[in-house]
Amino acid sequence: RTKYWICTVNGCAAKVHTDLNNGLMKTVGYHSHLRAKEKHEVREAREKMIYLKIHFLTLDIPA
Repeated sequence: RTKYWICTVNGCAAKVHTDLNNGLMKTVGYHSHLRAKEKHEVREAREKMIYLKIHFLTLDIPA
């Protein structure tokens, strides 16, 4: 028997087939998105840049 797995990210085509002991049998397609950890790191970096921009970046614009 085979268990079929699909990625839960909307629009991602990645699928995996495993045996009943979760041994990898086949992969189908590719993930079309970042891994959760990478996505988290990107979000943290963006938040830090926004914070620095708001609190430390000033522009002297002549009147």
